[in-house]
Amino acid sequence: MPDDDRQIDYLDSGVKCGTPMAPDDHEVSHMFGDRIAVIRALTPNIGDDMQTVAAARYVPKPAMLDRDRLDRVWRLSGKYRTIMNGWYMYRPESWPPSRAIDPLLVSMHLSNRVGRLSKQDLRTREHLLSGDNLAYFKHHAAKRAIGARDLSTLEALQKAGVEAYFSGCLTLTLQPRNLPRSDAVLAVDVAPEALAQIEKKSGVPIATLTHKIKTGMALGGRLRLIDELLASYETARVVVTSRLHVALPCLALGTPVFFVHKNLDDPRFGGLINLVHAAPVTDVAAGRFDYDLNAPPANADDWKPIAQKLRQTVEAFVGH
Repeated sequence: MPDDDRQIDYLDSGVKCGTPMAPDDHEVSHMFGDRIAVIRALTPNIGDDMQTVAAARYVPKPAMLDRDRLDRVWRLSGKYRTIMNGWYMYRPESWPPSRAIDPLLVSMHLSNRVGRLSKQDLRTREHLLSGDNLAYFKHHAAKRAIGARDLSTLEALQKAGVEAYFSGCLTLTLQPRNLPRSDAVLAVDVAPEALAQIEKKSGVPIATLTHKIKTGMALGGRLRLIDELLASYETARVVVTSRLHVALPCLALGTPVFFVHKNLDDPRFGGLINLVHAAPVTDVAAGRFDYDLNAPPANADDWKPIAQKLRQTVEAFVGH
């Protein structure tokens, strides 16, 4: 028998970035009928939680569904209208989602790698765009086109005959809290050889952070960490990072950001890398970069129309 609603978490997104809550007696009405949900994925990368928080801000108290168990949601009554953004997925066998889910398929990246939890060594993109799984996408695309987070996913969907468009990433719609700006310079998961050259060239002390977390960290701790990280990014003078889900939130928060990565042609970045100041690790490690951390250039505004359209799409779906 499929799992019932007891495997579903609840999120009170009205306080900061959100704290988890279990349903109690006064929430019974919320558990039946037409509920709104977001996706969570408890991985060693806190960037996945950044995706959850970006979606949760549109709903006062969303249910939270496990990204890799979407086929295990039992329909008690009504459906879960679910914002299905993010990176898909560790367990491709769990696709298509349960019929209890009415999805908004937006800001999706379909990985071309073998799913980490796949018992059949399935490549996610190949599996999701074939057979009944492809039919699932086509069925829902007939109601509303699928929003691809990146150009690689967009190309794959369109090649498979699915009506799709480039939506960008939902983290572009995160909202600043108008926190006071500090003089902090942050580096988040930057290669050591690049970081050493940046420090040498800029002559300013740089604080380091990471999006890597311990496996098994509880959901509440993860959400508190997201809250702290977003506050750090918003108040920093400038952020240097190799993480997409640091760079894009920094755009949304108005913080100058310098993206340094070993492969700027990574298919995850198509349509997004051009939104930020970026350089390859090899160039930065060799001192071949002109990004000035002492007087960081302002971010371009190219991301704003993308974010505006995303906000309108999600707000229409949740009924704002």
